[in-house]
Amino acid sequence: MGKQWKTPPVYFVIVQVRFNTILDLASYIAKIQEDFRKAGFTDFKKLMNASFNLALLAGLKPGDEQPMQQSERYVFGNEDRTETFLLDPNGLTFQTTRYKTFDVLLQVFMPRMENLTKTLGLSFSDRVGLRYLDAVMPSPNENLESYLIPQVLGMRGRIPGEMQHSFTETLFNVPQGKLLSRVVSQNGAIGFPPDLIVLGSDLRLDQRFAEHSGPYAIIDTDGFSDTRDRIDNATIQGKIKELHQQVDAVFHSIITKHAEKAWA
Repeated sequence: MGKQWKTPPVYFVIVQVRFNTILDLASYIAKIQEDFRKAGFTDFKKLMNASFNLALLAGLKPGDEQPMQQSERYVFGNEDRTETFLLDPNGLTFQTTRYKTFDVLLQVFMPRMENLTKTLGLSFSDRVGLRYLDAVMPSPNENLESYLIPQVLGMRGRIPGEMQHSFTETLFNVPQGKLLSRVVSQNGAIGFPPDLIVLGSDLRLDQRFAEHSGPYAIIDTDGFSDTRDRIDNATIQGKIKELHQQVDAVFHSIITKHAEKAWA
């Protein structure tokens, strides 16, 4: 994932920074939108998120009205629906289905984060995350065993019968925070994990992923740091780079030499 391959397997990437809550975010949106618009993110919409506070629900009596909390989310997307920024009162998320290289990802994300820091007068960040989804699609005369190490394929091919799906998950403590590695193999069309369906539903997948049907595996690698730091964009960029090194190392430990040659 550190270099641009001819047919890279990555089909969805998310980078996120969570920061101190800005309750009057709506009053800044006009100024914020201008920066996104100039950067090519001209598609704008406002969404309302509804949620319940479990602590409050526990204290309700029969017949009491359930307390619903609403918060706004602002979406800034590009014209061809391959990249969007999601802005909440306490975080900025960038997601893309046209990933090129990590350096390009930073060149898109960091200027928007820097402008947001100045406009909102942010004080601290308390979470930085980076997540990659890679789709392993063997050709008709190949199989997943040619692309992935046996440890992430579960019982695939070890017992009679048609495998429906296989799932492996490993959580690491790393110097930068935590690293969660998942591999799911199954048959059918390529989509998003359950926790990303809402986020990815408005984005257009690259044609070769959208048209795939058959055996495939998803390498889902999620790195994140939950330490609270005084807001500093150099520190944020440094954390993202460190997380990328860990994510990249896990990815390359899962794939085979054959996979690298096939995608290079």
